[in-house]
Amino acid sequence: MLKVRRWCVPVCLLLAVAACSRNSERIEGPVPVLSDLQPRVMCVSQGDRELTLTGDGLAPLVVDAASGNTRVLLPQLFLLRAIDLAGQAVSGAEEIVVPEKDITWKSNREIIATIKSELALESGIYQVRVKNGSGQETSMERALVFVSPPKVTTIEPVLACAEQSAREFTISGEGFLRIGDQLPLVRVGSLEVAAKEVSNCTAIPFEPLELQLCSALSFEIAAGALPSGKYQVSVENPAPAGCQSSESLEILLVPPPQLASVNPDLLCLAEDSATLTLTGSGFLEIDGALPLVSVGSLSVTASSATDCTEILSGVRSCGQITLELAQGALPPGSYSVTVEKSPARGLRKHRSSDPGRSRPAGHRRHFPGYVLRRAAGYPNHHKRKQFLESGGRASPD
Repeated sequence: MLKVRRWCVPVCLLLAVAACSRNSERIEGPVPVLSDLQPRVMCVSQGDRELTLTGDGLAPLVVDAASGNTRVLLPQLFLLRAIDLAGQAVSGAEEIVVPEKDITWKSNREIIATIKSELALESGIYQVRVKNGSGQETSMERALVFVSPPKVTTIEPVLACAEQSAREFTISGEGFLRIGDQLPLVRVGSLEVAAKEVSNCTAIPFEPLELQLCSALSFEIAAGALPSGKYQVSVENPAPAGCQSSESLEILLVPPPQLASVNPDLLCLAEDSATLTLTGSGFLEIDGALPLVSVGSLSVTASSATDCTEILSGVRSCGQITLELAQGALPPGSYSVTVEKSPARGLRKHRSSDPGRSRPAGHRRHFPGYVLRRAAGYPNHHKRKQFLESGGRASPD
């Protein structure tokens, strides 16, 4: 006669139910319910991301306890790409199983899944299905959006001066993500700047969030935020889809031109034209275009440049430029001289600075007695000095 102790009955019954799970497709157990997932948009191409699923009845199952090989079956997670980002249904897609080792069961109300890049998930809107060890399951349509990293192709301008004023840039590419009011982040070297705006956008049909994919964005570098130099530029989409571009994209920030001297600084335009030679640094020749020089209110494009070094394809930085002043172009007087960078390639004009003085960058340098009514009678330094000291009055001899 077999005797079973009373305290053993509940344990034996539990083990019997669990053991029979191997021989039946579904046993009695809680029906899982999904109420939310966080985050709802992800990028897993460049790193693992955690997905938190909340609801009720997300129950594991203990099996094979009677045989001594006890196992715990955690809820399984399945991802199915059902719709592309343009809103078109996807046919023939295979359901992707998140490995059991990447699922952490917290309680009947919460599980955490690590979504890894090795799953090679394509961009799209996914259905999420959860299946308990008992066979009970639930699913959520249009539950999750996966996006690819942004790609950058061009930036305009590639050459700029940002020491004297803020400069705006435009990046073209694809996959620049807008999440509600959140815009991508732009990195220029170590500087991080939020995009000012995005454009050429297409909405992703996903009701839980306002999502847009864009192909252009603009950002601004504040005056003096970065020293002159060459910088790598990248774009990172806003969290939680925080992947960044990997393509090589560079800009070159250049200093303002430095004007050291003008030769001659005393001349006559009444009877003939004159050639001026300006010496300094940072005079840019861009795709053959030379700087613009202002002499008072007269603007003249430099005619030639020397002492040049190529700093970018098609761009040379020069230490000397010359320009022609036409006969009668200016009346006698004293004029300021300003060198401005060439506006080619979208490079805005920036005034030259005067080294060695306590003036702010861009301050015009003045050359007293710059244009004379006549040059005769002032061939040497002594008489030129007398002329300047007299305030521009001609010597009686």
